[in-house]
Amino acid sequence: MRTTKLAITIVVLLFTTSLCLAQIDTSGKTAKFRSAIKKKLVEQVGLSEQTADKFLDISTEHRQKMKDIAQKRKQLMEYIEKNPEASDIGKKLDELFSLDDEAYKNRKNYIESIKAILTPEQIAKTMILRKETRKVIKEKMKDKKEKKKKND
Repeated sequence: MRTTKLAITIVVLLFTTSLCLAQIDTSGKTAKFRSAIKKKLVEQVGLSEQTADKFLDISTEHRQKMKDIAQKRKQLMEYIEKNPEASDIGKKLDELFSLDDEAYKNRKNYIESIKAILTPEQIAKTMILRKETRKVIKEKMKDKKEKKKKND
């Protein structure tokens, strides 16, 4: 039981981490963001442009899968919260646990895919870059929020 809770906690933590980089919008900012990240991967991590593209493609695919899982999970949780005594609640809980397992397997496949194209040192450097990027994104979002409050 304790192992299951730990696994779920790790999956949720890794999931939220992946989503931090998934700042998707339709105005071309995604292409600019990808280009900036690619440049940092080449300069700071030492990847070739081709390897950086592969890494970004794998990461983008992973984030999309995790986003889809999160959406399904959210819908299931809403149903469970609204209908805790429904006759099919056991089935819905099983579906929820299955999604958690799917997220774990997806994360594991992602890690294996990354290991196939990067050295351990490069993986460590991408983790540092990801942490720094999340921090910058959070700060920018906080600044935007504060500016919006001042303008209102």
